[in-house]
Amino acid sequence: MRVGKWCVLFGLVSGACGGVEVRHAASANLSGKVSGSFGTPTDAGVSSFGDDVGGNTTGAQGAPPKADASVAKPKPTCSSASGAINLSLIVSRTSGVAPLSVFFDATATTAKGTTRPFHDLEYRWDFGDKASGTWSTTSLSRNLATGPLAAHVFETPGTYTVQLTVFDGHDTASAGCAQVTVTDPEVVFAGQNTTCFSTSGNFTGCPAGAQQMQTASFATVTGAAGPGRRLLMRRGESWDAAATGLLKSAGPGLLGAFGSGAAPIVRATANMEILKISSQETPGFSDVRVMDLELDGLGGASSLGVSAGGGANQVTLLRLNIHDAHSGINFDPEALDYLNAHGFPGHVIYDQLAIVGCTVAKSGSYGAYLGARRFAFLGNVITDTTVSPGMGQHLLRATGLDQAVISDNSFSKTEALKNALKLHAPGAGTNGVLGALSQQILISDNHIAGADNDWTVGLGPQDASSDERVRDVVIERNWFTSGAGTQVALMIWAVEVTVRNNIFDLTGARSSTGLVVERRGMEPAPDQIRLLNNTFYSGSAGALTGMVLRAPAMNVTAENNLVSGPTASGSMVVDNSAGAAPVVLSNNQLTTSAGFAKAAPSGAADFKVTASSPAIDVGTAVPVYSDFAGASRPRGKAFDLGAFEL
Repeated sequence: MRVGKWCVLFGLVSGACGGVEVRHAASANLSGKVSGSFGTPTDAGVSSFGDDVGGNTTGAQGAPPKADASVAKPKPTCSSASGAINLSLIVSRTSGVAPLSVFFDATATTAKGTTRPFHDLEYRWDFGDKASGTWSTTSLSRNLATGPLAAHVFETPGTYTVQLTVFDGHDTASAGCAQVTVTDPEVVFAGQNTTCFSTSGNFTGCPAGAQQMQTASFATVTGAAGPGRRLLMRRGESWDAAATGLLKSAGPGLLGAFGSGAAPIVRATANMEILKISSQETPGFSDVRVMDLELDGLGGASSLGVSAGGGANQVTLLRLNIHDAHSGINFDPEALDYLNAHGFPGHVIYDQLAIVGCTVAKSGSYGAYLGARRFAFLGNVITDTTVSPGMGQHLLRATGLDQAVISDNSFSKTEALKNALKLHAPGAGTNGVLGALSQQILISDNHIAGADNDWTVGLGPQDASSDERVRDVVIERNWFTSGAGTQVALMIWAVEVTVRNNIFDLTGARSSTGLVVERRGMEPAPDQIRLLNNTFYSGSAGALTGMVLRAPAMNVTAENNLVSGPTASGSMVVDNSAGAAPVVLSNNQLTTSAGFAKAAPSGAADFKVTASSPAIDVGTAVPVYSDFAGASRPRGKAFDLGAFEL
């Protein structure tokens, strides 16, 4: 039985806000065959890729760090206390001016059927914003998301009812509580609260009643910022950034574009930061939007596209095109620790930083370097850190994240020996703004391309001498491809990690290994690792290994994985010769003929299995309720193997 239209979590349950509804879906049973299914939601014909992250774990790393004392612990916006599933939802903000970025947190949800709700429940969101379109990177709906953490940017004024459904393999639960009200920027920034800037004196398209200023200086533009102000630059024109543009006034604020044509261009004329947000004197800075601009670093050896000069909360970077800068985006938590220790107290970790729909290209060092709390990195194209050979760095380096959603992005062309995505943590025993752990992180629906690098994604300490602890991560529905130097697509030096429904295409790699679970150095041993329903493939000759497990990794489960190398030799599903224990290895398959939609797959959809595949109906029941394309699992008499369900 398909549940069909999602159960409503905000105000639409039997007509009563705050109600609770539990529906029994046929007879889904994780200890046996599953005859029920969780319906696949669609929005304008676009499937939502399912995803979940969860909490309530107590692994080798102990309890998570205490929240920063300066950040009030938010109360649940929605909660329920009955039924098989107890929902709890925190909305970061329920009102504000468009474009409004909102972070959603359902990680306190619990269920009677699992002790790992962060990982084992399926959470599906509908933001009520059907006009938001699709991601250019994945063609997936921007209106739909999955996982206990989610984020959305509401760009059109109105009141939105957000919907959430949670499924545990048996029951579907829903409750009602809140709405998000998005106000019109033409009202909030009416009249002289808006200033339009033009280098030519052409103000066609400038909002009625706004101030008008002719200037070619970007510092003059940002110098007009103030509380409740909107700054608009004329499309099709260019500005010089001879000095850093600074935004440090209290929000709401907006820096963007008016008119028609190409985005306004801001060009660095020296080695400098083009745009700095906040300062050492403004630790309470918040609520700013920077959108629809092109920032050109002109190849400056120390230029920065966008950086933070002090504490900054609720910052949204939307549709920026940042290129030819030394580093594209920099929100460094260590800079806040330095300010706090050197006479400028009060700075806390960047909270609700949203980087959405941006392009960051041709960076001489990092594409993005940051650490944050309630962080959203959605629909971005981040590419090419090879322009300064020997100096290039990782495409995205997160030095610490406390709740993050990294989804629907495209990562490609990283510098030799660097990663597309590097995620570590501040370090055990540290007492900085971010705490000691990175935790509760969702990495989903990305295309992550390898290059001339040993591994493509690194999850854990930055080196073997650092005790940096990462926990509670779900890596789901990503498409990994390989470069000439790729040896391993994914390195896991962390605890409580679920890797499911991913495609690892290792064709052309130097050493065709999908993932490795091991300890890197001083951090606790990997523990509670789930490797479920992944597809590993290589169209190249040579050995293909799906997964490598190494002691002292423990409590590792690998089930329903499909490994196929039509011309590979000496291949294996799992290499556990290094003695990880205990492990559960079940219902995995190695084949030279997987029955994919295309015999030589090159795109993600080519890895769909056909009726002739030996992977059909031979899996075991696992807490994976949808596949790479959002189709419900299982659809036959048993689970299929690999990332797709027939």
